[in-house]
Amino acid sequence: MMNHDHPRQEPLSYDELLQQNETLLHEVEELQVQENLIWNLFAETSRKLQVYSASIKAAVSSLLNYDIFWDSKNQHEFLETIDSSVNQVSEMIVLLTLAFRTQANNLVLSLDSHLLQEILSVSHTMAVKKNPDIRLEVHFPSDGMPVQVDYEYLTKALLLLYDVLFAQAPTNSLRVEASETSGAWFLDFTGLEPHIVKMIGNMHGCKAQPAAYELFSAENILKLDVICEILHLQRITIEILDEPDRLPVLRLRIPEVAPI
Repeated sequence: MMNHDHPRQEPLSYDELLQQNETLLHEVEELQVQENLIWNLFAETSRKLQVYSASIKAAVSSLLNYDIFWDSKNQHEFLETIDSSVNQVSEMIVLLTLAFRTQANNLVLSLDSHLLQEILSVSHTMAVKKNPDIRLEVHFPSDGMPVQVDYEYLTKALLLLYDVLFAQAPTNSLRVEASETSGAWFLDFTGLEPHIVKMIGNMHGCKAQPAAYELFSAENILKLDVICEILHLQRITIEILDEPDRLPVLRLRIPEVAPI
């Protein structure tokens, strides 16, 4: 008969038990925060969907009212309301889909070689069209090494990031400066309050800090979580450029395609 000797596990000390208990309590608190965020998001989403649906219904009902003749100007305004509301509903559905896929860890990206300048140009055009009251300046050199990213998802991440930053821009102005160094591209975002830069730049494990819940809406916190996860899957890091006598800058570091 074989005798299997198993090493005896030493009992945990009081300090180790205390540390383990504190860790579990911290994890429970994080789960509660996430649960509250999800419920707040559902409430916010439900409210917005009701508002958008009501706007669409009102505009359509007005256009279908045969007892009233609408001139071309009024018809155009109704159609603009319908178009804007449909876009808002679509964006909420996309955000929820991305959030659920992120939470389930089944967000699959396809990395390939792309020109960052094209992605920046496309995302800039889409952001300005969506937010005509915001001044967005995006500057980048005309040439440079390509980057190893998912074109579609990096564009989505930048658009979501613009949404979050626009909501926090004190002067309705945001500047993005792209520069290339050995092996990477940098995207520097300026025009933001220092505490906003540090709040986003110090996200750990793609989770917002507790203080962020006082600054951002439930929707924008969820956007930050999705942004962080999309960037992480592409090895893109969020950093803070903090130099003496200068306001801190939010920076994205994007790896280039390794030369053959």
